[in-house]
Parts: sequence; C-alpha cells; structure tokens
Amino acid sequence: MSDVIKNRSEILFLYDVTDANPNGDPIEENRPRIDEETGVNIVTDVRLKRTIRDYLRDFKEQNVFIQAEKVIEEGTELIKARGTKLIEEIEKMLNDEIGGEEAKKIIEKIDEILKEGSKGKRQKLFDESLGDSVSNDIKKELFKKFEEIRTKKLREKLFDKFIDLRLFGATLAVANIGVQETGPIQFKFGRSLHRVDVNFYKGSITMPVEPGEGFKKGKRQAEFSEEYKLPYSLICFYGIVNENTAKNTGLSEDDIKLLMDGIWNGTKNLITRSKIGQMPRFLLRVVYRENSFHIGDLDKMIKLKNKDGDDLSEEEQEKIRDISEVKIDITELIDALSSYKDRIEEIEFESDRRVTFIVNGSILTHDKLKNEFMNRIGLQDNQVIELGF
Repeated sequence: MSDVIKNRSEILFLYDVTDANPNGDPIEENRPRIDEETGVNIVTDVRLKRTIRDYLRDFKEQNVFIQAEKVIEEGTELIKARGTKLIEEIEKMLNDEIGGEEAKKIIEKIDEILKEGSKGKRQKLFDESLGDSVSNDIKKELFKKFEEIRTKKLREKLFDKFIDLRLFGATLAVANIGVQETGPIQFKFGRSLHRVDVNFYKGSITMPVEPGEGFKKGKRQAEFSEEYKLPYSLICFYGIVNENTAKNTGLSEDDIKLLMDGIWNGTKNLITRSKIGQMPRFLLRVVYRENSFHIGDLDKMIKLKNKDGDDLSEEEQEKIRDISEVKIDITELIDALSSYKDRIEEIEFESDRRVTFIVNGSILTHDKLKNEFMNRIGLQDNQVIELGF
C-alpha cells in the first residue's frame, strides 16, 4: 500500500439518469427525492458511497465492511450484522495471537465477555472461560493481550483490511467494542443542474398462485406495480478529500485511484431495474499543493445551457431527455482554477464523449479538454492527467 495522502483535493462528478430512479425515498413510496422549492432532483451521499462500495467489492475484489445485504437493510438487524463482523475479526486475531485451546475457550464465551462494560467483570468472565488449568499469571497476561486486541488492534486491522473504512470512516459500536472515525472523503448531496419531471407508472405482473405442471397450467392472478421514474436528470456531486483526517484512517493514493474508478465505473455498472440508464459524464479531481487549502463550491461553478448556449427556461429544463440536448458551461470553474493555478499540484479528469462543454462561449469537446485545462488555467502537461476509464 502506498503512503498516506499528503495533499487536499476536491472532487466534482456529473452523471445522468434516463427513465430511472437514482435515489428513492422509502418514506415517500420510494419516489425520487425532489426539492419542492426548486424542482431539483436530490441524491444522497449515502447512495453514491453505496455505488462505490459495491463496485469495489464486486469488480475490484476489495474488502468492504459496510454492505447492504437485502435481509439486513434497516435497523437492529443491520447493527447485529456489523457487530457480528466485528466479533469475527476479534476471533481471527485471538486464533492468530493466542491460538490453541486457550483461544478456543475464550471464543466460546466471547459474546458474554464482550457484553460486560466493566473491565473487572470482563476479566472475571475471561478468567472463568480459561478454567483452572491455566495459571493466574498466564490469565493476566492473556487478558492484557485480549484487551489490546479488543481496542487498538481491532481498529488497526479494520482500517488496514477494509477500503471503505479508510475512505469514508466509520461509527461502529456494539457490545463494548467500537470504532468511531470521521472519513477523510465527504460528499455533499448530489443535485440535478435543472428542474426535473417526475413520471408515475402503473403496470401489472402476472404471478402463479397455485402449483401446476407448468406456469400455464397453474392458476394465475395479476398484481399491480406502481413506480416513479425521472425521464432525465443530470446530477452533480461535490466532495472533499481531507488530508488531515486521512492520517487517522490510513487513506493512500492507491485508495483514491480506486475511489475515482468506483465513482465512474461504479455508476456505469450499476445495472439494476431502477438504476439502469445511469451514465457518468464528467469527473474532476483538483489536487492542491498546500495543506488545509481548497477553493470550495466547485459544484456551483457549473451551469447548464441549451443547444444555443443560452440559459434554460423552467419549461425547457423539465423537457430535457438526453445529454445531447444541452451544453455544460464550465467557464466559471475554469476561471476559478486559473486564479489559483499556483496552488494546484495537478488535475485529474475524465469526460464522456457525448458531452459538449462551453468556455466563454466557445464549444469544447472531450478531445480538447486537456488542452483547455493546460492553456486557459496555465498548467503543464504533466499536471493534467486524463484518467482514461
């Protein structure tokens, strides 16, 4: 693993959805989240993190701690599942560092031992689990090792093993074991760059209700389905990578590379019934030279224009159905980056070839984007990196 990152960076990500629900609200019949005042589509940071986690687990074979398995999606069952994983990690370390019959006896009573908040009571149960065949001096030595495993070593192992904890931090507390750490990568809620239209669909699914030799021979009935989808939404996410917090989780540059891959390709590969139709359109990471410095509000420097490069009316915004119908104005973004060029270490980017950008009224396509960053901002060739996803 590479060293912990030393530079702060900002991330800007644009993607769109067509005839899909990017982030339903379970409290509101799984409707897409809409800002009632502006008609803008909202997507939570939790949804983006879920996309990244699933991609890193399924496509990059990375260990991911927080998983949304269908049977434990909400409430106490999810807490129990995460608690079980914490205990499993402790058991592995007990076998590795203590081993033999002693580790086996401790593991048999591990749930009871960990439930005790008092160190004295915990040690009493620990000693009892080992039995009379182990001397008091050995018990004292093993309990000291157990407490170190339960606290310091568990934390170290979790952050070393699970990439999502290094990226996003964790708040895990179950049965007197726990880890609490603010993640170095924080995203704001994603928001569409325009007002969206919401469509309601109603259909029916024919289901067998009686067994038969074949589907046709069994008795059937129709069940109605109802769902809300957005004909189109172009969503912008903004995030910060905090180099100071990264020291606490061990976040490395290799982790950041996987993160960027997960943002772009995770979005593209999120092929479920409600999410199919998502496409990444633009991804930017600005890495700074100075500690604790970033420009901020990069997401507010992106504007959506119509085909002629003019502002979109509310009616035009709701009628957008494809990325080819709009242009993305990045003039303000380019100007801001140019103003702080001496503080920029490098820029990483990826863009979709179907996107058309505008800078000061000039049309800009994918092939010209790198030169635009270099010439208008004033960066060198080795400071502008195309990710090439």
